[in-house]
Amino acid sequence: MSTSSIPAGSPPQDAPDTAAAGSPGPQETAPTEAGDKIAGGRGRPWYRRRAVLVAGAVVLIAAITVVSDLPQKASSGQKVADAKSVLHALDTDVHPCAYSVQQTFDLYQRQLDGTVTAGERGQIPGLMRDDQDACSFANATIFNLSTITLPGTPAGRDMGTAVNTVTLWATSDALAAIEDVQALTTNPHDAKAQSGLTEEVRLLAGDRAKADAEVAAASRAAGGHIPAPTLPRLPEPTPPSGP
Repeated sequence: MSTSSIPAGSPPQDAPDTAAAGSPGPQETAPTEAGDKIAGGRGRPWYRRRAVLVAGAVVLIAAITVVSDLPQKASSGQKVADAKSVLHALDTDVHPCAYSVQQTFDLYQRQLDGTVTAGERGQIPGLMRDDQDACSFANATIFNLSTITLPGTPAGRDMGTAVNTVTLWATSDALAAIEDVQALTTNPHDAKAQSGLTEEVRLLAGDRAKADAEVAAASRAAGGHIPAPTLPRLPEPTPPSGP
């Protein structure tokens, strides 16, 4: 990101109608009351509250299974092509959130580095609110994750679990991390937010690795290579060391 300007939010995405299927994801995390308040004590809109977001993610990824019929003797090439189609829909739908959480982390790291100008500093709260919305159910592409058509094959089932994992990566891990960064930009000494950010960075990495493993399992089941989902690596922002 250039030090001279800040992009005005994530780029628009024309996502197809797409949705998660299969078993519920691994993190049915208990919400915290602190997560339902923003700086200044104002209540969050319902669609940003952690209780709604985490419960909603679990319901979303468990509620609908869209499975396409495939011939029992589908070729390996067809199985790989169908799994890649799922991956394309997944990457398209999660892209606004992936872009947004990366932007929030980059902005916060620049703030820690002291490279944010006074003019840019005034833009940060609005940009981070937009980033937060991109990872919440306020964003239509998050709902599109619940309409992805999964092939009725072992590879399709593995891709379904990957969709589940990526849904939680976005609506639980990434969203909570953005909220923690928002709190820290307002109060750099907020120990609870700092501890929460450390935990969310761990969960982001863990769910990213889990989704990669699930797609790798789909590759083995299909008999061909399927790339990993395009989720960013997000190291925890830290102040510069030394003088």
